[in-house]
Amino acid sequence: MNERNMKPITEEIWMDYLSGNLSAEEMEAIGQRIEKEPEVAAAWEEIKSTWDLLTQAEPLPEPSTEMDAGFDAMLAQYAAKELKRKPLMEQLQSLLGTWVVPRWAVGALLLIIGFGLGRVLGPSGESEEMVALTQEVQDMRQMMMLTLLEQPRAQDRMRAVSMTQSLPTADEKVIEALAQTLHTDANVNVRLVAVEALAQYSENPVARMGLIESIAKQDSPLVQIALAEVMLKLGDTQSVSAFEELLENPALDTTVQEVVQETISKLI
Repeated sequence: MNERNMKPITEEIWMDYLSGNLSAEEMEAIGQRIEKEPEVAAAWEEIKSTWDLLTQAEPLPEPSTEMDAGFDAMLAQYAAKELKRKPLMEQLQSLLGTWVVPRWAVGALLLIIGFGLGRVLGPSGESEEMVALTQEVQDMRQMMMLTLLEQPRAQDRMRAVSMTQSLPTADEKVIEALAQTLHTDANVNVRLVAVEALAQYSENPVARMGLIESIAKQDSPLVQIALAEVMLKLGDTQSVSAFEELLENPALDTTVQEVVQETISKLI
């Protein structure tokens, strides 16, 4: 086997693997390691999910000044290390080619790769550095999500909401953004995934209240039924009054009426 295949998978090798710039033997060897080694597979999943996000979405606008400043502060130490390794930075820029990808998104990919590499090469147990890096990755995903939520395409907004599934926790800004999406997004499918996303954080009072407050704001039978199912699953009696008010709407879909009535009877 090629000597390179016996070495740890460095950031440079991951870049070559992404771009297909390895020999057939090397590509196969890394593919086998991804299949057989859980740590390598986990690292690849982190890298690939971020790469797919950058290449599948339409060009994103630069974030606001406030978000940009937060990004710069969060990546200051990591960026300082990466800037000393210009070949890797140049290789990534070349790999991205002519795509219009924001500066912060390029940094996000580098951060994710660094995180994945740390999972493979790092010592057993979580060092303070790895804990901090894990938090940085989560913060980066949150920023990417918030930016995608502002996009005009429903597909991008759905992708943003779906990103919350990979977040073990979410700060108030993310929760509020999800609630706002559920309340006001024009696309029914986006609102449906927002219901699922907020339900994931139902232990958070803001998330739960966002679900309850949304009951009166929905006009889609699909979303209304989804909210009823979530409230029943959570056993949330606080939602009963909101559902009772919903039943007062003479234009309410008959199927929704039946579901809501059954939900109320099971909650009280």
